[in-house]
Amino acid sequence: MEFVRQAYRAFWCEGQDLSDPTVLNRLVQEIEGRPATGDSGDTSLIETVDQWEEEWRATGQSGVPLLIAPDGGQLVGLAGLNDIQQFVA
Repeated sequence: MEFVRQAYRAFWCEGQDLSDPTVLNRLVQEIEGRPATGDSGDTSLIETVDQWEEEWRATGQSGVPLLIAPDGGQLVGLAGLNDIQQFVA
């Protein structure tokens, strides 16, 4: 799930384009502790994206954003302010 967390941070906090293979590759390289190569065809990128997809499907959800609390609770979609406040409380 570390890749998912980093991808969400990159998109929601930093405004990065997750459809850009260079951005995805950089995220993978950072998670693996290696310097980014800029090579969007890196096998580790493909493996990480495949793993991310498996983890995403395992949640049984398809809404975005999907927030997962440490206790496993989920907040799906564009929730209202009250729901978000309760979720993070």
